[in-house]
Amino acid sequence: MASLSDLVDRSALDQYVIASAETDSLAASGPVYTPQGEEYAEALRLLSERQYRQALPILEKRPDYNTALCLTQLGYHKEASALLDQLPVDSRKEYLHAVVSARQGDDYLAVEHMLAACRMNPNLVLRIPLDPELSDLIPKFFGLRMELDRIAEGK
Repeated sequence: MASLSDLVDRSALDQYVIASAETDSLAASGPVYTPQGEEYAEALRLLSERQYRQALPILEKRPDYNTALCLTQLGYHKEASALLDQLPVDSRKEYLHAVVSARQGDDYLAVEHMLAACRMNPNLVLRIPLDPELSDLIPKFFGLRMELDRIAEGK
């Protein structure tokens, strides 16, 4: 079964790399992180394993997209939405914001964020059926299915 936890942003770890296999033979088994990076990597592991309560205190030290994802999974939608409003716009953030908006009952805002996410990354159209908050919106809005199909086809 799919979960929003599948949307964890592992690229956020890149900022904590101090050695990689390309630059250092010590890192042959994987990247070497700063102590903060090791802690963050542990939080992402917990998040991926759906251990949200354990991940949140670590993630809250450096609030980012993954923190908003964790807040969402815990049902803290107002807090997640406020954090998402502060983050740079990208497809992943827009998609999560769509889910949060739908969970808060703001279908119009959810559709706006969903379309923005899909226009930035058409592959996200394929993700929508996995998230009932978003797939349930499609029959509610005339023309939404056609617009999503157009986006997926690259038109």
